[in-house]
Amino acid sequence: MNFCQQSHTKMSGSELKTYYELYYPFQSIHQMACGFDVVNFSKTREIAFYWQTPSRWHAPQIDEKTLKSLVSSKIPLRLEMGCVYSVPVEERPYVGKTGMVPMQKELVFDLDIDESYDRFRCCECTDTKYCKKCWPLITAQAHVIDVLLKKVYNFKHILWVYSGRRGVHCWVLDRRAMHMTERARLLLVNNFCEHYKNDILFVSRNENMYYSDAHKTKLPRSVSKYLCEVLCAHFRAYVTANLEEIFCLTSKTFATIESICVAWKLKAEDLKAYANDEKKLFDFLFDIRNYPLLVSLAVQFCYPRIDAPVTQHMMHLLK
Repeated sequence: MNFCQQSHTKMSGSELKTYYELYYPFQSIHQMACGFDVVNFSKTREIAFYWQTPSRWHAPQIDEKTLKSLVSSKIPLRLEMGCVYSVPVEERPYVGKTGMVPMQKELVFDLDIDESYDRFRCCECTDTKYCKKCWPLITAQAHVIDVLLKKVYNFKHILWVYSGRRGVHCWVLDRRAMHMTERARLLLVNNFCEHYKNDILFVSRNENMYYSDAHKTKLPRSVSKYLCEVLCAHFRAYVTANLEEIFCLTSKTFATIESICVAWKLKAEDLKAYANDEKKLFDFLFDIRNYPLLVSLAVQFCYPRIDAPVTQHMMHLLK
């Protein structure tokens, strides 16, 4: 069976209609768009409807009843939400882009499967295709982001949404996230993409090392250690579920593992010697004595690949 053929396919008009009528959370979406009654964003929040034809419509002020009636009758392909502007959205034609100043927006993250995952997959999928074998890589990354947001930034209200195509979206709904500037969002992304990853690797290699001023990390040591465990658990589950494919000498995943091991001064010949016995190779990689190597592998396979502009720019629309 070719699992890659289980990738996302477009829903028909009748399927979309059924989804909107029976399952779509109109009340929650409307409350989120309007600010959960703390303030009323109904006039200044950007909401875009994408129709069956290649066009979109930006809604002016809209109440829950009208939203439900419009969606149920027009059956849009998708709805996207943007930021809260300084002036009502319906005034866009009169004030121009310079007059539409972004004021608030949830902190968002976009995780999508693309060609950067190819060397870590044990299936036939490439580029934007995915299946149940490679989807756990997205699950692992979502878990890491969720941990960082809760344990480092103390955010409480986090919403995870399937993007409808090839990934997931994270919406941080806390009020202080809404007020973050684009500069603050960029700093957070930079921390996620580089500093925290390096901190995790540093802690795994220096378990018993005294942390002097020369070795300060941005992450609390306890969080780094916990993330090591999270990453290794996801990597172990991924390898266990796909043992034969991953440890095949001709597979792209084995080549990836081999290149990381070689970087750790492990000879390729030694690694290939284990490959004749999957259990021996598995035991070697997950041996506690090789913990720093294991964490390096887990980080390469499971650490988040964030679309930075989506998080940084407040004007970006997201499903």
